[in-house]
Amino acid sequence: MSPASRAVGTFWAVIERLGQRFFGFVFVILIARFAGPESFGVVAPVLVYFFFFEQCILNVLRRRLILVEDLSREDHAFCLALAYGLATVGLGLCLTVAAAIHWAEGDAQFAELLVLGCVLTFIKASASPHHAQLMRDFKFRYIAMVSVLATLCGGGLGLWLAQAGYGPYAVLAYQGVTFLVEAIGLAFAARGVMVPRLPRGQWARHRKFLRPIFVSETMFFVGGRSEVMVLVFFLSEAALGSYFLARRYIDTVAEILNSSLANIAFSTYSRADSDEALADARSFFLMVAMSLALPSFLGLMTIAPEVVQLTLGPQWAEAEGLLTLLCLLGIPFAAGRVAMAFLIATEAYRPVLILSRLSLVVNLGSIVAAASFGVVAVIWALILSHGVMAALGMRYVAQRVAFRQNDLWRSAAAPGLATAAMVAAIELLPAMGGAAATVGASIAVGAAVYAAAIVVLNPSLTHALSRRVASGTPAE
Repeated sequence: MSPASRAVGTFWAVIERLGQRFFGFVFVILIARFAGPESFGVVAPVLVYFFFFEQCILNVLRRRLILVEDLSREDHAFCLALAYGLATVGLGLCLTVAAAIHWAEGDAQFAELLVLGCVLTFIKASASPHHAQLMRDFKFRYIAMVSVLATLCGGGLGLWLAQAGYGPYAVLAYQGVTFLVEAIGLAFAARGVMVPRLPRGQWARHRKFLRPIFVSETMFFVGGRSEVMVLVFFLSEAALGSYFLARRYIDTVAEILNSSLANIAFSTYSRADSDEALADARSFFLMVAMSLALPSFLGLMTIAPEVVQLTLGPQWAEAEGLLTLLCLLGIPFAAGRVAMAFLIATEAYRPVLILSRLSLVVNLGSIVAAASFGVVAVIWALILSHGVMAALGMRYVAQRVAFRQNDLWRSAAAPGLATAAMVAAIELLPAMGGAAATVGASIAVGAAVYAAAIVVLNPSLTHALSRRVASGTPAE
């Protein structure tokens, strides 16, 4: 494949990811304005199950189909059959849980939503082999068009049902129609329908890759996203819905930053050919990570109440304080990304596996211990546990290449001071006429102050970038 074709494919891959995330987030917010926090509290565990199935099962199977060298239809058939099999196991477990909840509490609606959500995963699973085939063929343009179209169709129906008063069913309708349109569109683009089968020898062929990746992805997911499943036993439906939507804001910002940081990490560490160069690359990447994460999360924290009022409305008032507090997760998030990117780039896979296991134990243990004290205690437990894991990650990084004197300070000082100036400028703004004016003015003033502060506090970086722009060469 020519470099031009790869460049075009990469462009459409970015469009697909950003378009799906953007429209998906917008429709979730619009549906939430009409459905209310109680509806999202009822359906939140089902949505977490969707995230789990997508990240820990379908993404792993797609990755395997993309990476296998001599791909055949038997590989497609086996992975599809495995996805259906795991979806069947999930359906069986959910049926058992739904029956127990209905018997113990008489909550027929939640049991019904849980089973319906598990059925929808079969639709999602059916698109996985076609998705992998199109990615393997670098046909990201088709994936982008189908994904955005599916999100628009599902979001439109979900919004209409939410306005009509269908509550949690509107949320599931949004997901279900999105899955269905995506499955049909990807099958059409791939020019074929995959049939699930279990050819002989396929498990032996794929298990060396699938088993450890399944385990590690599940540990990371449970360690990082399991709090909703714990909080469902301690919070009211409205409180759980408020927490779920507040966390959705944080996850959206984190996903965008994670994609950007992953690309920067690859280009940064791939050029390092010695320990000294690796230390320089690490310092640069840490500075970039903090330069992106600190203003994003702490800036959002400063205007969180106005953002919730503007996007969700007054019925979501409880989410204002939760979003403000959740923004503090951004600091350990950035540090953790730096550590994990460095360890993976330097092929330090044993520390990565150790961190994934510890993340499961530390995060899940802290969530369970704090859940009985309320949602605020759970958020503080998450902040502390993620901070501990980020510190451990940095310790493993230092074992690979030791930090030089004042290395951390030099990398984080300018972004930290610039963010402090940005927050101070936003806080000093006079009262505006409403939430929209406050958010708009805060973003404009905050961005201007932050950019000016970075230029003043880090002139060497500014001069280096200016020289490279003037000479037409990319910045290292």
